[in-house]
Amino acid sequence: MALTRHPILTARDRLLLNGLLDYGLLTLAQVQACYFPTSQTTIQAGQRTRRYGVTTTVLNRLYALEKAGWVALSTHAETARYPDTRVVWLGRGAAQVMAQELKLPIQVLHWHKPHSRLMQIPHDLMATTLRLRLETALRQQPECELVEWLSGRLLAADSDSIAYTLPLDGRQVKKTRRIVADSFCVLSCGGSISRFPIETDHSSLSQTRILKEKIHAGLAYIHSPQYRKRYGDNQGRWLFVMESEKRLKNLQALVLRELGKVAASAFYFTSFEAVKTQNVLTDPIWWLGGAAQTPQALWYALKNRV
Repeated sequence: MALTRHPILTARDRLLLNGLLDYGLLTLAQVQACYFPTSQTTIQAGQRTRRYGVTTTVLNRLYALEKAGWVALSTHAETARYPDTRVVWLGRGAAQVMAQELKLPIQVLHWHKPHSRLMQIPHDLMATTLRLRLETALRQQPECELVEWLSGRLLAADSDSIAYTLPLDGRQVKKTRRIVADSFCVLSCGGSISRFPIETDHSSLSQTRILKEKIHAGLAYIHSPQYRKRYGDNQGRWLFVMESEKRLKNLQALVLRELGKVAASAFYFTSFEAVKTQNVLTDPIWWLGGAAQTPQALWYALKNRV
């Protein structure tokens, strides 16, 4: 039976399922904020809530959808290492029906399969959080819009490999690398198009390794024919979301020292905390690679083509 006609689903349920297909995974709190916003007010009004900051009403609805096979919730064991986090994925039953409706094989959906990539949950959630925060900020700027957002799943399924040179011990060494950003977004502001490959960093790599594997390769990718063929232009800025402001400033200084001011301008840096608590578009939370003194708003960088 078509998903749109299944008797268990409301219009809001369908929005949720489409959202899970698009975002990949969401926390319980993000599900409530995005798809059950009126339930937020009942938290302050004293309605009983669970540990994860979601109302009992919303959690019961998710349990009902899980029982029907439309969504999948992480077990407590799967997310025990991540404090106060449980996530929701699109269920296999919903993915199968969506694929049937689109007349596509299910694997073409590139959906985030439930209970997979568990070690990547913090990584995936930060990318999702950045997107949600950006979408919220864009709603306050009618002249701007999110033209496209590509998840890491989609980029990994259809990636580019480039050849580039890496300075090593005073000489240039030829390297080949497959480029898979964690996300990629295209913004339109006042008719001007801006492209942003995105990396989220959880301190799993040394900054020297990031410089070799992410910075030099990322800069070469923006200037490559593969990038131009895929995105229509050799214009772009890498957005790095770092675990701490200290780590981002250290990397920013390293990039500036290694690349010089002009090349370093292809990189912007901010912290997880800034993304979660401030306006990612209009607040000055981005440290521009080629301007180390004060952070800027992404809005300023877009308008001034910095």
